Amino acid sequence: MHGLLSQPTVDTLDEYETFAADHNLGFELVDFAYPNVLDGDARAVVDRYKSLPDPRRLVSAHGPFLDLYLNSPDPAVRAVAVERIKKTLALADELELQHHPVAAPGAPPAVGEAQKSPSEQPPQMPVV
Repeated sequence: MHGLLSQPTVDTLDEYETFAADHNLGFELVDFAYPNVLDGDARAVVDRYKSLPDPRRLVSAHGPFLDLYLNSPDPAVRAVAVERIKKTLALADELELQHHPVAAPGAPPAVGEAQKSPSEQPPQMPVV
């Protein structure tokens, strides 16, 4: 591969496939960034990508990032973030992707958060 073509979804893959093949480009998939895929039929998405004529074109999958705060002071929010990331990593491993970028933004600081002492700050991002 000479480069990376970002970012088809399973719904737009056919539009990208010919161009990517003609220019020797790989794909960064974005399907697994969206909750409707992770909560829906992720199996159908994986199966569609596995059916590509050249699955080596699949290089990476962008992880979930919408509303996920690994450093949230709320343990339930952190647990959802970790679960989503782990599921995405498992799907990426099944597709034998070379890279697994994970964009996990920190929680936006609340008013006055910056003035708190380190012991009062939200926990740091956990290792997944």
